[in-house]
Amino acid sequence: MFTDGIIHGDTMTRVRSLVSKNGLPFEIQPSIKGDPRRCKKFAEELTEIWDDICPEQQLGPAECDSIMMGRFVGWNKWTYEDGKFIPRMRHLPSVGLFLMDGREQWNYIDGDGVNWEITPGDGTWVSHEPFGERSHLKGAVRTLGLIWLMRHMTYRDYVRFCEKHGMPILAIKEPFFATDDVETNDSGLSDVGSEFYRQFKRLGSESVLRLPQAQNLEEGGFDAKWLEPIGQSYNAFDNFLKETRSIITTTLLGVDLTTIPQGMGGDSATWSERIRVEFLASEAEALCTTIRNHIFKPYIRFNYGEEFEESAPWPKWDTRPQPDMTARAGTLTAAAAAIAALDAQGFKTEDVLEEFKLEYDPEKRKKVEEQREAEAKLALAPQGPGGGAKPAKSGGS
Repeated sequence: MFTDGIIHGDTMTRVRSLVSKNGLPFEIQPSIKGDPRRCKKFAEELTEIWDDICPEQQLGPAECDSIMMGRFVGWNKWTYEDGKFIPRMRHLPSVGLFLMDGREQWNYIDGDGVNWEITPGDGTWVSHEPFGERSHLKGAVRTLGLIWLMRHMTYRDYVRFCEKHGMPILAIKEPFFATDDVETNDSGLSDVGSEFYRQFKRLGSESVLRLPQAQNLEEGGFDAKWLEPIGQSYNAFDNFLKETRSIITTTLLGVDLTTIPQGMGGDSATWSERIRVEFLASEAEALCTTIRNHIFKPYIRFNYGEEFEESAPWPKWDTRPQPDMTARAGTLTAAAAAIAALDAQGFKTEDVLEEFKLEYDPEKRKKVEEQREAEAKLALAPQGPGGGAKPAKSGGS
């Protein structure tokens, strides 16, 4: 299915947004269960060896399987280094994964034909099921399988269509005595007729055609005319590919930019990012739980004891959308104008300030109030002829 560029590109957008080093911010947070100092120590240990435990080269294919197949399976390769057991997650191709008939049990057949029973949580297997036991029914391949096949056949038909309609057809009128043998003039065709056909071989370098005619109009002559296809049936291919692209994008990214109503949460790019974040947030939360239960907990169990398993840290991807600073600046400007207008009319603005997480600077606030008092006194003073305050009368006459 990844032979389709749209399916491949949209899938990689989701995968790389989550697991690449240039993707979402990532950290390992201490657990809130157990001794805080011990929890912090565990988090720091696993942070140091994170790139070895879950390298991008393993998480990427695993997350791709999670999207397309609805789940992925891997195994932990354990090594003993510096007095500690270190797991290294290895992704397994989903081709060997199958569900046992009549049992809610997943098995895996390796390259040697050995049938392994998957037992998540024992430290060996990593089984990611973001939607629970029936996660395999939520894979994107169930939606996109038929779409991919139809697009593949449409491209094939489109190429055939272009072969027939992409080049104009050259229609030639011949006199009745012309024959199919256009290389020689042995069948009554004159040298002029042979030269007429040789002109078409030189069309790439010469743009002039000589059209010999008979001496009598009744006998006819040679003629040539380009026949350009004028049908609009090619639009069917274009419309179908656009429609299927919309289905692919909606399935993999959760949004179709061409169908977003105007006025819903800003422009289409902003709305698109907001919906993608919902996909990533759910996906990241499930992946974090799987890594903690199937990798971090066994690490704590084997190195520190089973009683400290609940102190295993949590991996965390920050899926919150990045703030739009331009929009925020506009919001704050409008809020400042509203607060100033309300304050000038004597309304209380504390609730508005709290809503926008703003507070007055005491010193600046004091200066503003002093300035307002001075302006108010000046406005109440008697006005002189020039518009300024009228000077007080002197005591002499």
